[in-house]
Amino acid sequence: MTASNNTSTPDHKSFVQSLRVASSYIVDYQNKAFIIVLNEHFNQPIDENLRDDFIALEQKLWNQFQAAWFKYNQKADVIKSNLLQVRPKGVKNGRDYLYAANVQGISTHQLQQLLEQRWAVWLSSWGHSFSGIPYILNATDIAIITAKNLSCDKLIYLDDNNAWLDVESDLKNPNNLSLSQAKKIQTNNTEADKILKIGISACQNAIQRFHFLNIKQDGALICELFTRDGFGLLIYNDVYDELINADETCTNDIIELVNMLSENGSILYRDKLFLEKHLSDFYVMRREKKVIACVALHSINNEHSLSSQTEIAEIACLMVHPEYQSMGIASQLIQHVIRQAKKRKIKRLIALTVEAQGWFQRHEFKKISPEKLPKISNKIYDRQRNSTIYYREI
Repeated sequence: MTASNNTSTPDHKSFVQSLRVASSYIVDYQNKAFIIVLNEHFNQPIDENLRDDFIALEQKLWNQFQAAWFKYNQKADVIKSNLLQVRPKGVKNGRDYLYAANVQGISTHQLQQLLEQRWAVWLSSWGHSFSGIPYILNATDIAIITAKNLSCDKLIYLDDNNAWLDVESDLKNPNNLSLSQAKKIQTNNTEADKILKIGISACQNAIQRFHFLNIKQDGALICELFTRDGFGLLIYNDVYDELINADETCTNDIIELVNMLSENGSILYRDKLFLEKHLSDFYVMRREKKVIACVALHSINNEHSLSSQTEIAEIACLMVHPEYQSMGIASQLIQHVIRQAKKRKIKRLIALTVEAQGWFQRHEFKKISPEKLPKISNKIYDRQRNSTIYYREI
């Protein structure tokens, strides 16, 4: 579904009724949206019968939704796509979760391509493990992880839950909360706490705005998408991060990250002389003027800094402070580096890692052997370190 101002709006009641049948989340991405089917099993074990019933029910909902979509929306096509990588929950504290799984990753590049082609994408709440077995996933996890990997600004949560309307607060505007305010609220209401918990998790995963809409309120979704003030509950991320080119003021912070993360061998140690020499290759994420993550884009054609003639470059020194890991910051850095590489007409990227193999695979990098490295890039590979090499065309 397109969320731009020139999109014709369908009859609200009929369209939203069809939407409510099938979905829990709408994620706004560059004025486009994708839909994730509702599933609230949370921490419940899923046996084989329940799994099969859920998959059959989702197919029925998909058929109903698809019919309603084509009836009320003429400017975009909708597609059902399973782009998720799953990891079975297995046994925890003696409890076997059977066919329940966690989201391990998403094929971000493929999803972006579908959105750029103006498809509205339905993401199912189930997926296959590497062995081909279907598992059930949590829609909340799917929505947050997908929005995080796409660097989305907004996550909209649709529900018929009225609990938030009954929450009493001394705040001047209790429907417009910063992340820090949301963390302090105690509602004594299980359903309202659930909404807050989801919104806080979204903002902590680098999503700037979380919107909760009561689908039973006529016009809620349309007001949210097409008016300036929006509708419902808003939780916004009040922690300001800036992604900039590194300068001399960043050197000590980068050295601190190197010292912290090189102790266990996860990254290669670089001394101050190296950092000062290659500082212009670095990009940093700062929070309140403190560097919390960084990445470098090195030319491997020669010893000089990156130039517009470089066709191959190495992604190096990808580091996130331990307190800020698993928040999507590394994904933001890698996407920024790819954009910068394209501007410089770089056609190929190489990355070496000793422990982030799965992460690079989820970001569309392919594993190659040292023998397949281009001749000019062989010098970057240390055989004693035995890193895994990843390669990506851009």
